[in-house]
Amino acid sequence: MNKKLLAVALLAGIGSMPAMAAPALPWTVNELAVDAASGNNTVAVLAAALNRPTTFSANNMSLVYEATITQGAFNQNGVASFTETGRVQLSNYYTGYVPGGVTQGTQVSSALGQAYSLWATFSITGTATINGNQLSVAVANGSFNAFADFSPIGNSLSQLTADAALGSASALLSGGAVLTNLGNNDAANGSFEVIWGDFTRANPFGLALWPAPNPFHMVLDINSDVDGVAGAFNPGGTVAQTGGQGNAYFAVPEPSAIALLGLGLVGMGFTSRKRKAV
Repeated sequence: MNKKLLAVALLAGIGSMPAMAAPALPWTVNELAVDAASGNNTVAVLAAALNRPTTFSANNMSLVYEATITQGAFNQNGVASFTETGRVQLSNYYTGYVPGGVTQGTQVSSALGQAYSLWATFSITGTATINGNQLSVAVANGSFNAFADFSPIGNSLSQLTADAALGSASALLSGGAVLTNLGNNDAANGSFEVIWGDFTRANPFGLALWPAPNPFHMVLDINSDVDGVAGAFNPGGTVAQTGGQGNAYFAVPEPSAIALLGLGLVGMGFTSRKRKAV
């Protein structure tokens, strides 16, 4: 069995864990890294013209996302498997954000959205279970790969290009949602959250754009509102477009999460030794 898949399988059992209560921790942003990577001085010129900082601290980013959900038929127990793939655009930097609070915090005036864009692709799999008038979604595994676009055109997620890698994550700590049946098998009015425990900045751009802290905060928490999922309660399954808006922030993993990550690594080592002995 693939080592990464084994680690994910060991971690998948906590897919229904409650959302993390850890605070959103600050990180440093050095936007001059965009000029260095792109070979131009767009950030420096923009910062000078608008009196904006080029280096600052943030503890949250707002986001919008678009995705396609492919959900199979429900079995006799009201459980269906699904796959969701999509794109996320990280829209603004903020400070003073408190997870679960009523505000984003204070927006930082930056070159993001003008001199460059940050975005990510994601893919998750899991199960959806019908509980009366609600759909309980549990995420089993997934990946997250973030990039920078140095020449953004408009705000269309489909137009963003991968000019440089920002970072990635694949060890999922928890994820899920609770959606309400709106009638006609459609669902919405829910919040969605996926927490990865191994976000790693890409070298060289990710390390240069987000230089501190080092080592970086490990946990990436993506949470958002769900605009709607057409046919989510359809007994025979559905393919639906969905989207929403929310936040992305970093935190230190809770002890239980660290222990489970360690368990995954132990399992990887055991499999490796067992394979060599065969």
